Amino acid sequence: MHLYRIATLVVLLWPITSLVQAEGLKNIIDINHHTVSYEGNQNQQNETSSPEKNLELGLKYYLGLQTPRDYVEASKWFLLAAKENDPDAQFYLGLISELGGFGSRINIEKAIHWYTKAATLGNSKANFMLGRLFEQGKG
Repeated sequence: MHLYRIATLVVLLWPITSLVQAEGLKNIIDINHHTVSYEGNQNQQNETSSPEKNLELGLKYYLGLQTPRDYVEASKWFLLAAKENDPDAQFYLGLISELGGFGSRINIEKAIHWYTKAATLGNSKANFMLGRLFEQGKG
């Protein structure tokens, strides 16, 4: 099971890590259709930012860009964006809930909740992950 979790994480992060290596950690990396910039200080952001900014901050903590990787802190920012119906933030909340690690605990029920919300809004990765959980008898 542990090997399966690692394989899943590698598959989901492979395009991101390949891009980061290819770009040599320049000022900007593109994650799907979102852009995460290294400029600015996330501590200057507030919780009333746009869903896009909250997603960006969540991705910085999720990927460990300019900050230690911290899924609990990433979840805080993803949750703010998810409350505004951002399907990508909802997907990442599902992923963090399913895989755990970096300060977060595994919670399959929460993963299913967030994957379902994201899939309903058209996130195909969430739809795939949700189907995989049901296929494994976890849903």
